[in-house]
Amino acid sequence: MTRREAHLMWTRLLAMRSVTRRINKLECRSETGARVTDQLDLFVVLVVIYATECVAWMRRSGLALVRGARRWHVTSPNAALGNGEAGLAFGSLLPTSTLFVVHHPDLAWSIDGIVAHDSLPLDPAHRAPLPGPRVPYAEAATARLDGARLQLGNLWIAGSPGLARRIKHDLDTLAALDDNARAAALDARMAAAFDTDEITRRLERFYRVSGWLDYLTTALFALSFLAAPIAVVQRGLSATWRPLFALFVALWLINVIAFFVAHRRLYPKAPGDRWTRTLSLTFVPLSAMRSRDHLARPLLDGCDPLVAAVALAGTSAHPIAHRVLRDLHAPVMDEAPEVAATRREHRARLLAHLEPTLTRLGVDCAAALAPPSRDTDAVGYCPRCQQQYLSLDTTCDDCRETPLTAFDVG
Repeated sequence: MTRREAHLMWTRLLAMRSVTRRINKLECRSETGARVTDQLDLFVVLVVIYATECVAWMRRSGLALVRGARRWHVTSPNAALGNGEAGLAFGSLLPTSTLFVVHHPDLAWSIDGIVAHDSLPLDPAHRAPLPGPRVPYAEAATARLDGARLQLGNLWIAGSPGLARRIKHDLDTLAALDDNARAAALDARMAAAFDTDEITRRLERFYRVSGWLDYLTTALFALSFLAAPIAVVQRGLSATWRPLFALFVALWLINVIAFFVAHRRLYPKAPGDRWTRTLSLTFVPLSAMRSRDHLARPLLDGCDPLVAAVALAGTSAHPIAHRVLRDLHAPVMDEAPEVAATRREHRARLLAHLEPTLTRLGVDCAAALAPPSRDTDAVGYCPRCQQQYLSLDTTCDDCRETPLTAFDVG
């Protein structure tokens, strides 16, 4: 669990404390009849707490995938609700949906070392810091794990606990290899990140292991937001709160136990995250309605977010793929020579693996590089963002002074 998730948990815990006090107040007033407005206020508070469970705090360099009843939906962190590095990604309020978060490590890998802050434009609103510096593998192997982050000197590589562990393992492995073996290992690492069969296998195992959670979370949701309000309106709070509370506690505790067992089966090497999230579900009962989301967060760690989005969401993710391909074909390389060399090697390897994968998934890679529809009087465009210009005697300011490409006017 990240620090931001811990802060959200404590906020929900304080909110649940206020809910308990309000219930006690309503019970004390039950003999004279509690006002309907107080009951409505309590219901609204519960809805707000539940709604906070339907969002995920994530880095802007990743993607969120929402699995609804019939199809997948891909989304990015909200542009307004967050900061320059991370934001809130919204899932569905329905308990049958699941919110998956796929992080991008923001690293460029070469045979000589790594470069931090080399992100792809998965989120058009994201403005990543300048890449660099390059860190040799001998130094990178000394990186220290700190929860969901990896500390490397003054650099912090963030994502999720599972992704941080994978990066640390890869750095240790690559540091022990020579240049030839390191190049082969980098190719194998990237091929594994683009393996759509592995994504399918993980999802199949997830739904097989978490099947009971689907029923339990739906039952908790129906009890809290459908059955309980109807019962209170028809028979009153004083006559119904005890059986409703007993049923809620029973479903809640079974849900927590089912989550713990499912987490142990899916992530046997993550006991710390398992206990942290179990305690979160224990102290914030409404979190149990989204226990499947908690279970899904680390599922796709190590997978490429773009490939996962295209493989699962289909054509709705094609515009993101086109944007990334344009960035890879027209990169901005205005850093120090060794940093630029590392980024060029990484992006060449990335293109060699990414384009065949996207083509196999139905993406028209040639269309991504085609000129945009020409506006009247426009003579050129930026090959990265496709912004059009009336003169070629300039560069694209949005893309760090990328040279323009002239339209072929015949």
